[in-house]
Amino acid sequence: METHAKHGPELKHMVSHRVKYPQQMQCRVILIDSPSLLLLLESEFGLAKESTVKREEILYFDTPGKQNTDETIKAAHKRAKDLGLIDIVVASTSGDTGFKACEVFRDFNVVVVTHHAGFEKPGESQLLKPNEDKIRSMGGKIFTGIHGLSGVERAIRFKWNTIEPQEIIADALRIFGNGTKVCTEIVIMAADAGLIQIDKDVVAIAGSGSGADTALVISPVHANNFFAMKVKEIICKPLVRE
Repeated sequence: METHAKHGPELKHMVSHRVKYPQQMQCRVILIDSPSLLLLLESEFGLAKESTVKREEILYFDTPGKQNTDETIKAAHKRAKDLGLIDIVVASTSGDTGFKACEVFRDFNVVVVTHHAGFEKPGESQLLKPNEDKIRSMGGKIFTGIHGLSGVERAIRFKWNTIEPQEIIADALRIFGNGTKVCTEIVIMAADAGLIQIDKDVVAIAGSGSGADTALVISPVHANNFFAMKVKEIICKPLVRE
């Protein structure tokens, strides 16, 4: 055991061993069992703090699609509870997935984000009225509005057959799967609508076409600060994309 005269008994918690390695290489292994000593060493010698490694499960689906909805919601619910998260943002076109999420996420702030009115036919909403009523009756919130990663730029593409930065961002996100793109999009939509806490992580749930097959833990931002968004965890996603 070695001690350092300057710091006396504090350094008695540090034990060093000389370990032999192949090719006559040697190094000193220091075992530290005192948090206060670790802080002392960091300040005295500029030692960097050890990084923390976490191991978490990720659920991968063989194929994308609505057949994964129940498992996605179940996995997202478990992770939200484990992390103590309150805000859940769910993409839902007809409201079926939104209603299923509300059934599972009791006592959470569930925000169901739909397609904007006119997405399929001018003036019409794709959200079914019975589902809308059920979501609201269970305390869920519904946001219907301009899409965060298209909006007016989609009109430019339709009219002049060109593409603008927002849709380039959307296509780049789709390399991880359509659900990943939609998760990031609905989070900024919910944030801009003031329906989620901006300083707390959220769980976002989305899918590929219909249903749900992707869930992420995201640190939310407003649209005007999009590139500060952090995708903290992948809870589940498909192995392939459509």
